[in-house]
Amino acid sequence: MDLFREARAARDLAGLDARVALGLVTADAARAAGLGGRVGRLEPGLDADLVALAVVPGPAGDPEAAVLEAGAGDVLLTVAAGRVVYRRGHPA
Repeated sequence: MDLFREARAARDLAGLDARVALGLVTADAARAAGLGGRVGRLEPGLDADLVALAVVPGPAGDPEAAVLEAGAGDVLLTVAAGRVVYRRGHPA
């Protein structure tokens, strides 16, 4: 499953802005799975899950839109529960 593609599809089908579409595959998805108290946001006390991407905000300077247009090839680093599980070009 490509969550970037899923978020873009939700944006396009429902006319959502990028921030709302990203929320559907982050905090909203975590709440729907019953994990909202552990994951889905970057804040103290939650699992340190994150993805670092190689993207540049476009002419409008909208970082959420830039992230939404990313794909698997743009992933530089993935961290799950505070542990690096993927680093582009290096074994994790």
